[in-house]
Amino acid sequence: MKRIFALSFLIMFAMMMSISAQDNQGERRGGGQNAERQAQRYEQLKKDLSLNDKQVDSLKVIDTQRMTQMRDLREKYGEDREKITSEAKKVTDKSNARVKSVLTADQYKKYLEAQEKAAAERRERGGQGGGQRQGGGQRPPGGGQGGGQRQGGGPL
Repeated sequence: MKRIFALSFLIMFAMMMSISAQDNQGERRGGGQNAERQAQRYEQLKKDLSLNDKQVDSLKVIDTQRMTQMRDLREKYGEDREKITSEAKKVTDKSNARVKSVLTADQYKKYLEAQEKAAAERRERGGQGGGQRQGGGQRPPGGGQGGGQRQGGGPL
């Protein structure tokens, strides 16, 4: 049981970091892609887990609160990864308990399996955004966070 919670924590933390990075990238580009992705995610969860509308709404609230708490942790602790990880585990454990209270036992099992599958797919792509970009893996000149550098760290 501890192993499932530990795995669940790692998956939720990785998802949170990935979603947060995607949120930040979407905000910089001015796109509403994240809202579309989230809507698709909830539709897929609704289908895969046979959720009713009330359960979907509850999951949205839980996710929003978790993401806000995680963002606050990153702002509060900055680069202190150990502290962020420690506090994030607490947030994730509370969120998982709330998710578990909203879903049936079978739905929760499928939910955890879906989280594990998503984490494995992210790892295959190279982690949390560490994979190659389309178009040769380079950032546009003067664009993005890289300050005009390639993903590998060298100058353009």
